[in-house]
Amino acid sequence: MRAPGRRSARARPVGRGLLAALLGLLLAGCVAIPTDGRVVAGGDVGQEGARAALRVTAEGPAEGADERQVVEGFLAAVAGLDDFSVAREFLAPDALDWRPGDQTVVHDDVAVFSPTVRTADDVASVQVQIDVVARIDEAGRYVEQAPTPEEVGFDLVQVRGEWRIADLPPGVLVSQVDAARVLTDFEVYFLDPTLRYLVPDVRWFPRLTSSATSLVRALLGGPSTPYLGALVSAAPAGTRLDLPTVQVVDGVATVDLTDEVLDADREERALLRAQLLQTLRAVPGVAEVVVSVDGSPLDQLTGQDAPDAPQLLVDPVVDDRPFVLGAPPADAVAPGSQGEVEGETGDGTEGEAEVEGETPALGDAGPVDGGASVPVLGADGRPLAAPGSSVLRLDRLDPVPVEGTDPLAAEVATGLAVSQDASVLAGLDASRRTLWLQTQAGAAPLPLVSGRGELLAPSFDPPGLPWVWTVSAGTAGSGEVPTVLAATAGDGAAPATELVEARFLVPGDEVRAVRVSRDGARVLLVVSHGDGSVDVEVRGVRRDAAGRPLSLSEAAFTVAAPLSDAVDAGWVTDEQVVVLGREGEEAVGPVVSQVGGTTEALAPTPGAVSVSAGSSARSIVVGTADGTVLRRSGALWLDGPAGVSPVYPG
Repeated sequence: MRAPGRRSARARPVGRGLLAALLGLLLAGCVAIPTDGRVVAGGDVGQEGARAALRVTAEGPAEGADERQVVEGFLAAVAGLDDFSVAREFLAPDALDWRPGDQTVVHDDVAVFSPTVRTADDVASVQVQIDVVARIDEAGRYVEQAPTPEEVGFDLVQVRGEWRIADLPPGVLVSQVDAARVLTDFEVYFLDPTLRYLVPDVRWFPRLTSSATSLVRALLGGPSTPYLGALVSAAPAGTRLDLPTVQVVDGVATVDLTDEVLDADREERALLRAQLLQTLRAVPGVAEVVVSVDGSPLDQLTGQDAPDAPQLLVDPVVDDRPFVLGAPPADAVAPGSQGEVEGETGDGTEGEAEVEGETPALGDAGPVDGGASVPVLGADGRPLAAPGSSVLRLDRLDPVPVEGTDPLAAEVATGLAVSQDASVLAGLDASRRTLWLQTQAGAAPLPLVSGRGELLAPSFDPPGLPWVWTVSAGTAGSGEVPTVLAATAGDGAAPATELVEARFLVPGDEVRAVRVSRDGARVLLVVSHGDGSVDVEVRGVRRDAAGRPLSLSEAAFTVAAPLSDAVDAGWVTDEQVVVLGREGEEAVGPVVSQVGGTTEALAPTPGAVSVSAGSSARSIVVGTADGTVLRRSGALWLDGPAGVSPVYPG
């Protein structure tokens, strides 16, 4: 997994522990898609060359090797995840149909061999005990899991006087160290249904010269199951690679496809090229993509000019200054709060308010000196903002009041949320039974959702979609089924609330957090079950043609699998989330987890009750039960200003 920080276009090696292993081994003309998203750098060919130098040349079976030595030699031979020709030398004729590509099982770095069992002079069995930490399927989909003991068996027979493996588990078995040496995570890009965003579906492949081919095959195979209906591809149905490999020459990747691609119209061809380029830019040296059929460029075959590159967003960036509910001193006056302007007053009546200058924008702020008190805790154990609190923005270390938000602050005490462009704010009252929404600076907030029981902190859809998400949370073990809600009051209409179908929730589940991704195609959930277990999940969002949320996918990506408990979560990048939880009896703290990848623990934060992140893991803030905001400084957590419900836009 990438180290926490700003996204890099270069693919990353496996997780924190695996990266350490890799570092230990190391020590012994660019075309881009026009985008309004973040700027990302290209791959470093020199570093990838260094990685390639780590490839180990496997040796075949030694003459006279005993049963265990044959199994050990076979495991060493498959560790390179290369062409497996040497590994097949350890197999008996009955096992030559072994398919190494079926799956990759990643285990911790200890394999314990049981004593060899011989059932006859020429038949034996070797059992190996491992702790499995992940599985990768044939399409490169990585499923992390808490370390799970597993026993795998190898049956051996004598072939011309030498022991050979006659029966073995499907796929290949590799240690974390070997995975760090050869496996890399890649982002295969699909489109959201609005055709505004390129959204990654992370896959894991060996970093070999064939990685471009693996990536194109993964793209043409479609998104992972949780994303079906939530993400789409511009490739016409049935489109496949026509040649066995994708050739990369002088920075140009030539993708020769079957005739089905001729059914794509001009816009679809542009979108497909954008998907391919954004996906293949992780392959060192790829700067341009040419799509062809039978060796002829697609544009020539269709008789149309090459379409313009579409303006697609990749991993939208949000403001790196979090918001918080806090108490400025009584004499603090935000700029522009004195004077005269016509408009709606805080109680919703028309009249004149005393302000100076122009009507402030909702995100504008002025400096204020701190002042704090010990907060009261709500029923969920999270602190409530004291009466008279304000919405503050943390500009570096100084809290500054956000102009025009006092009417909202008068109603909300927890669950603060800010839209991605910081133009709309929302929050919950102290009872968590009313969700308030403020759409304009100085305007009276609307009671967007009420009468549906206790609600979760809201989460905004991306700009262009008017929906605010929450959950009528349910209570673990109560027999209730939580209800996922999407509400809107857009275009001056009366508030409306829709139920979002979530068939995976069952009686007794409790949803602890819901966060919509910044592309609007996915939702991050923390769900506690009646049996005491907790899952952190990413599910696809299915919408109608107008963008109204209809349902969440029944299949899910499980993230932060090593955690035994979790209380909150949020998005970091388009493929990274931060989860506040604990593993076993350890202290609570944030972990950064890749969707479809690995998890890295940060320093613990005892007393933490909420977490949020901007556009990188360096931006993570943690809210504590005593009303302190913790901010990252390298590997440490520093006390920031007092406040509750710290949250970034988005």
